[in-house]
Amino acid sequence: MGLAVFMLFIGAIFLVVMFVWIAYFLIRGIMRLLQIAINCVVIHKGEGNWWKGLIPFYSRYVKYHLAFNHKTAVLVFIVDMVVLAILGGLITVSTVMSGVSDAVASNSGYYTTVASNPPTSFDSLVTLVGLTNMILSGIMFLVRIASSLIYRFATYALCKSFGRETGFCVCAFFFPVITSAIVAFGPDEYCEYLTEILHDSY
Repeated sequence: MGLAVFMLFIGAIFLVVMFVWIAYFLIRGIMRLLQIAINCVVIHKGEGNWWKGLIPFYSRYVKYHLAFNHKTAVLVFIVDMVVLAILGGLITVSTVMSGVSDAVASNSGYYTTVASNPPTSFDSLVTLVGLTNMILSGIMFLVRIASSLIYRFATYALCKSFGRETGFCVCAFFFPVITSAIVAFGPDEYCEYLTEILHDSY
């Protein structure tokens, strides 16, 4: 009887965890589709070709071009792509280092079982792997902040190009998805951004 209750309890926990994971991925998928729809509507209102919002990376460039002049848009896009490339590389290296860390941990158990004192070189390897992981985590955190700042600043400028007041644009810096949705599905019309940055023609 006790074993049956225990197995039922484990099964209930598994079902709850599975439900939470499914709900999480569903919400992320819905949010991603919503962001794509917002991009398409904003680009359609800005320059007419909504399908550009469906193309990864290029949709970013088009939005930057709506927010800034040509030279600034190209510069912001290049910086954004470099930041994303660095982030992707760091994630790859971090994944490899996690595998190395797991291998080191398993060997640590082996050395602890076989010998009372593991080799000094092995201790140095453990320290190096741990330090490298800490440094990578810190760099990844800074790169994510840089990517987020670029996106938020571009959203601020984009709202300006749709004639929104400064207060709304400041809110766009902190709540980019919500304000982008308001611009996309609201009555706003695209106009040239003539305060600090001027638009050039394509």
